[in-house]
Amino acid sequence: MAWENTLLPASFRGILFEVVSTGDDIERAIVSHEYPYVDGANVEDMGRAARRISMTAVFYGDDYEIQLQQFLGAIDTPGAAELIHPIFGSINAQFVRTSIPHEAMLPDQTRITLEFVESALRSVLFDRVLPLQQVEAVNEAADNALAAAQSRFASDIGGALNLPALLRDQLSADMLGVMDTMRGYCDQLIEARGWLASGVYYLNNPIAFVDDLTGGLISRLKALLTPIDLRVGYSGADDAAGITSGYTRGGLETVWKAPIAHMQQPLLIPSQAASGQPPQAFLSAHIEVQLAIAIAGCSAQLFGKGLADAVMTPADIETIAADTRVVINSAIARVRATFPDIVASRPLTESLKALALTVTDAAEKLISARPPLVDRIVDTPGNLQLLAHLWYGDYHRADELLRLNPLVKNPNFIANGATLRAYAA
Repeated sequence: MAWENTLLPASFRGILFEVVSTGDDIERAIVSHEYPYVDGANVEDMGRAARRISMTAVFYGDDYEIQLQQFLGAIDTPGAAELIHPIFGSINAQFVRTSIPHEAMLPDQTRITLEFVESALRSVLFDRVLPLQQVEAVNEAADNALAAAQSRFASDIGGALNLPALLRDQLSADMLGVMDTMRGYCDQLIEARGWLASGVYYLNNPIAFVDDLTGGLISRLKALLTPIDLRVGYSGADDAAGITSGYTRGGLETVWKAPIAHMQQPLLIPSQAASGQPPQAFLSAHIEVQLAIAIAGCSAQLFGKGLADAVMTPADIETIAADTRVVINSAIARVRATFPDIVASRPLTESLKALALTVTDAAEKLISARPPLVDRIVDTPGNLQLLAHLWYGDYHRADELLRLNPLVKNPNFIANGATLRAYAA
């Protein structure tokens, strides 16, 4: 991720202008205490001085005088106002000075220098939360939830050791059965066939069960998501996963719905033990919690892919976030039903709620990081490559237009007057 992917349109008092370069001077206000006949000095830090921002803006075109006149009106208005910095975002700034040159060889443009000074106390230098940071926050929240689940499961296994021998044997058989089922699902995916369970006695090593379950879920997720290309909705997963045959163009069903359906296949199949009792409730709850955490990680991976290839529509992003929250909410309900004591359930439910909130925040940031979607009327018949070149100056964005318009049957010919969904910029 680089700043070229997260640039903001520069503006001052709401007047947009194009920027070709910026420079930010950051200085500390210091006082130097020096003494006669003593080398050196004691330096006292008095705080950060107001940030000085310099920009080079360009106005061009046959009507650039009108644009320049509007901008000069904005900077001539007394007082500080909101400056949208292309990289650092919103800053309350006071305009200081400008220089407006004109050259005989450039009759239809001017390149002016601008200087602003920050007008705020105790401001943060870089308080803009980038979409990539928000995606990474999902992974961090998932790790926290997994740690809470691991602690809860170890405590439950400690209490299960006091069960009668017949129930302990059934619990051990159920845990081994989970790994056998996981092995079967991993065998369906070529990239996941390298996963191996530790094979230890899980009642004596509950952390090993958590690690093996996590490893199996992650292996399946990697195998399902690695072949996905969001630009054209491709997926190269095996038929056994129930996703697609070979490489076919698909939409959200291919890149999200089908992988999640594969992940949600049941792992806990009750063993045919002599006790005839159902599996321990805490085991079912733990498996559901780990599955919810894995699906949250899956959404983070897709959000990351969406940052690299900005082809997911806001509706796609909302669907991914909503589906993830449904799974997490189901896990929270299962935990509360399994552990009615709020003291016992709260550490796990709070971490899951934080995870759900982080997924929502990541989706919101991802949606706001891109231009709004608009309906554009095709006024020049041709293919999507031609339209992408005419609208954006980049024919490579034809794949993006195809992704945003799944009902287009023939991308090689778009009739005059057709309406396409496209990003505004």
